[in-house]
Amino acid sequence: AISAAKPIYHRLKAWRAEHFAADAHNFAAAGRWEEAAAKYRAALQLDPLNYKVLRGAAQLATQLDRPEAADLWEEVIKSPDASVSDRQEYCDVLVRHDRLKMVEPVLQKLLQNNPDAKTLSIAASYARKSGDRNKAIAFARLAVKSSPNDEHLQYVLADLLASSTDESDHAEARTLLWKLVEKPGETHEAALEALAREIGRA
Repeated sequence: AISAAKPIYHRLKAWRAEHFAADAHNFAAAGRWEEAAAKYRAALQLDPLNYKVLRGAAQLATQLDRPEAADLWEEVIKSPDASVSDRQEYCDVLVRHDRLKMVEPVLQKLLQNNPDAKTLSIAASYARKSGDRNKAIAFARLAVKSSPNDEHLQYVLADLLASSTDESDHAEARTLLWKLVEKPGETHEAALEALAREIGRA
């Protein structure tokens, strides 16, 4: 009877954990961050290896730029349910927090499997922070080629080109920035400032 009760007990804990996680998601959607975090903590205490709970907690920590975000994503990607998107989020957080040694093995696997624009963009950021500007530019070009209408990726490429010592790269950066300035998108202001700097140096 005791052995039969254990699976029921574990299922009940998992159900309660996911219920807390659902509450946390709703609190986060309402901007009630402290309550959301408290619910995720309660959920993880009940079921610390639950993929849905871990992923929700990692997403919240990332959104709030919390230092524990990377550790949570590390647990997420250990799950057999972990997706390419989860691995991308993990790499992105590691790069942003300069934990570069931990990025490489996960990023290499992503790059070996038909990388999409997001993976290529993360690779560009990783290469830039690692001090390899040429490789960063190469990855940024591939990211733009993969998603040619993404203005953020175009801006990232332009910003990298503008940091080059090659005048032809600066000319290409100005061309990209002019195109972004002509659009009322989210990169408009940043592109305008970058273009002013480029014109100033020219």
